[in-house]
Amino acid sequence: MSYPYTNCASRYKVPAKVAQEAKKGLEMHKRGFMGGTTTGWARARQLATCGYVSAKTIKTMKAWFARHTYTSYPGYTRWVRAGKPMTLTSSNKRIYRGAVAWLIWGGDAGKKWVAGIKL
Repeated sequence: MSYPYTNCASRYKVPAKVAQEAKKGLEMHKRGFMGGTTTGWARARQLATCGYVSAKTIKTMKAWFARHTYTSYPGYTRWVRAGKPMTLTSSNKRIYRGAVAWLIWGGDAGKKWVAGIKL
């Protein structure tokens, strides 16, 4: 696979677990769960399919996780405690929107990954 970037030194390989979490968030959204934004869904597609991201993307992800630890993460932990349901019901359509948002940015694996990268 070729990539349209010439500066490969500033590229970071997306860990498989990060890609899997992004795919899970996209799947939840596809099934009708609410959560995320257009920017987040684009990030999920990037994490799930591109294989590599730039240093600028890492910086953006770090900032996103810093802002959303207190907003999206509680919804994600609620979803985890509920057994990670993937079946949409009228009662959980909105309640797990934080889980969708958290997952499309790579979930816990994404947060841990970008936190370990020094830019």
